[in-house]
Amino acid sequence: MTDKTEKADGMSDPDGRQLVKELGTGKVAKALRRPQANVSNWLKRGVPRADRPLVAQLAERHGREIPQGFLPKLPEAGFE
Repeated sequence: MTDKTEKADGMSDPDGRQLVKELGTGKVAKALRRPQANVSNWLKRGVPRADRPLVAQLAERHGREIPQGFLPKLPEAGFE
């Protein structure tokens, strides 16, 4: 059985809860210079959008794959 943040393929974690759990809240808090209590709350609420690029960089440095939908993307059309 999968939790609500994960699809059967295991790659869907759009709010980054599982990613932070895998990296470790202490490691993420230290790297981002945030209180560990705040980062621990991300396991329940998800990573704030403002912190997602930094968490993504940290994940890449530690060989973790960025979950699909974690980082926002520009629309395909509309800015021409």
